[in-house]
Amino acid sequence: ILIGSFGESKILDYKKTRGYVFDFNKLKKFLVGEAIKNGVEVMVGTTAEEPVIEDDFIVGVRYKEALGGGIAKGKVIVDASGPTGILASKVGLRKAVPCSACIGIELIVENAPREFKDILAFYFSDYYVPYGYGWIFPFGENSLKVGAAIYKAKEHGIDEAEHGVANMMKVLKKFIEKFPQLKNIQ
Repeated sequence: ILIGSFGESKILDYKKTRGYVFDFNKLKKFLVGEAIKNGVEVMVGTTAEEPVIEDDFIVGVRYKEALGGGIAKGKVIVDASGPTGILASKVGLRKAVPCSACIGIELIVENAPREFKDILAFYFSDYYVPYGYGWIFPFGENSLKVGAAIYKAKEHGIDEAEHGVANMMKVLKKFIEKFPQLKNIQ
């Protein structure tokens, strides 16, 4: 594992493998496929707003989407809203945690240089990514996952809703430019 900041770096060399790069797209496709096989209706592009409670039980969620919203009901309701705990906090299971968005972007690139083959590299400092961090991970035989994330992105002028992807691509390109050995990636 390589941990770098401007002017300094630390290499943690382990005899045994200590990290793996996961193919999240493959995992998500598998999980969605299994869910559909078991009767789940998948609703992409929706946001849970609040629990629907009947007879003191959570029976569903009120959600919003681009064209409006509605109510989705089920036998089991899982709050997978992350640190904000949207549903759990509204029924008193935990305190609401205000969360400033961290926005990230990642590319899977081909034609990777060999020097990144066995290293999980993290880069922390404004030199690499202002207000955030970057990473370079091996992915498959000749590929890399290269990404960048910015903490409290909206406070630093990157709004996810307004041109967020385009702005994050600029941040990622500047990060990649810090590594001359990545000039031939595709």
